[in-house]
Order: sequence, then C-alpha cells, then structure tokens
Amino acid sequence: MSLNQNQFSMISVQGDLDLQFTGGVISCRVSANQSGNLVAGQAVKMDTTVNGGAPALLGLAANSDQSFGFVIRTLKDQSFAPGNAVEIAIQGSVMQMTASGTITRGAKVEVVQSTNTVITSAGTNPIVGFALDNGTTGNLLRVYIITQSVALPATIGDVAGLQTALNAREQVMVISVSEAQLNAGQVLIPGVGGQAITVTGLSATFTGTFATGTAMVVESTNGTPVAYITETLAGMAAGTIVAPDPHDTHQTLGAGVGVPLGTGDGLQVVHTGSAFTGGTAINFLISYVQQ
Repeated sequence: MSLNQNQFSMISVQGDLDLQFTGGVISCRVSANQSGNLVAGQAVKMDTTVNGGAPALLGLAANSDQSFGFVIRTLKDQSFAPGNAVEIAIQGSVMQMTASGTITRGAKVEVVQSTNTVITSAGTNPIVGFALDNGTTGNLLRVYIITQSVALPATIGDVAGLQTALNAREQVMVISVSEAQLNAGQVLIPGVGGQAITVTGLSATFTGTFATGTAMVVESTNGTPVAYITETLAGMAAGTIVAPDPHDTHQTLGAGVGVPLGTGDGLQVVHTGSAFTGGTAINFLISYVQQ
C-alpha cells in the first residue's frame, strides 16, 4: 500500500508488494548501461557485462527476455536512475501489477515490455507468475512472481519432451576433489550423449597449501578440451574462494565461458606443469545446464 499527499487512506499502486509473509527481495543497482530510469513494477534482467558489487540491472529489451525480477516501489522512490540502488522482487513475492487485457484469476502471465504491464501467457514468451486476482486493461491485480534463470523452451507433449524440458533446468553440482584426484584429472560433471553442458556459475574453495604445480584448469572432457577457467598456483591459497572474474590476475577465462561445451562432453579439472604437492582438496560448487 502507498500514500500520497492528496489522499486520506492507503491505496495500491503498481510496484507495491502484498502478502509479504514470504517471497524474496534482493538489493541491486541500476546498470550504468540502462537507457532511462527503471520504474516501479518494471521487469528487469541482469546486465551480464558488469561484474562485482550489487547485481546491475537493465530493463527488458523484448517480451521474450527472461525476467530476473520486478522493481519494487518504495516510500521514497518510484523511479530509479542509472547507478541508483533498487530493490527487486524475485521468486515467491506477490506484487501489484497492471493488466493489459482481461486476465482470469489463476492464469499464468507474461510481461508486455513496452508498457510495463502483464497479459495472459500465450505460451511463447517466458511466464513471470500467475494472477491472484481477475484483471482488466489498466487495472491493478496481484501477481505471484515466478522467475527462473533458464527458460524452458521445450513443449511437453510426451516423455521425450518432458525429459528435454527437465534437462533445460539449471542444476547444481557440489563436489570435493582431493589433490591426488586433481593430479590424476577428475571428472566433475559426466557427459551425456547428445547433450552439451553450459556452465552458468562456478566457485572453488581451496584447503591446504598447494605447491609445485603451475595451474588447475576446468575444461571439457574432449581430445581437444575447451577451457572454462584456468587458476594459477598463486591464486590457490588455503581458504581462498575463487569464481570467474576477468579482473583476477591469477586466472584466465577460457572460450567455454557462457557457451555450450561440445555435445557429449563432460566437465573435468586437471593440472598443468608438475603435480601439485602440499594441498588437501578443492571444493567446487557448479551451476550448469545440460541439454
């Protein structure tokens, strides 16, 4: 609910949150690459060209873009300029949104990027939630937000279609690799025939003091492997947590960043130079899509 100087009771406006017993809110910033201000209730996506700090956000460029979340109206602001801090409602939040067309309670909805409104899903663009109220053009309705980092493009018409859709989900792998396994080469994610792995995130935590070796490389399992990241010995200190960062002088990002690896390939970690000594293990947390 919001209040302005010309009213005597609370009213709902676009970008207000409702039913706030659950849901997620994340602190972000408007990307310097954003053209114009973001406004309350607007669907946003990550600016993948900006690293470090709070996540940088852009407005959607098209209805087919995958939404990360929606801009929350605050008591102070309903418009947010590039560089400004902004709160974003994500998975499980309920927000007041504006309908474009007739929407029936319970219907899945998608965004209309040009007008910052929602419509009943036509089954093509990403679904951003479902309606908790009936809606008509220009009127507010509550939407339970459902955002996902990976759109599911497959149509589930049979068991094969269901499997394809499930494969398109982002998955998480947690694995500990000992120094001996690193020296021998260790598969982190097995390959699957006819499917390719796209790594969407990776962090590695080192235990023990690694010495002697030159670098560890996370790469595809292929006769001519495609590297995802190379971390030199200098960056492998005990207790250090690393993630892909183009500004980290101890690492090199490979051609496998942000793209599918070879079809049928898995993901492995190997060493270069002499075998490592002195270290204990590397604990990996990897998010990926395999389809």
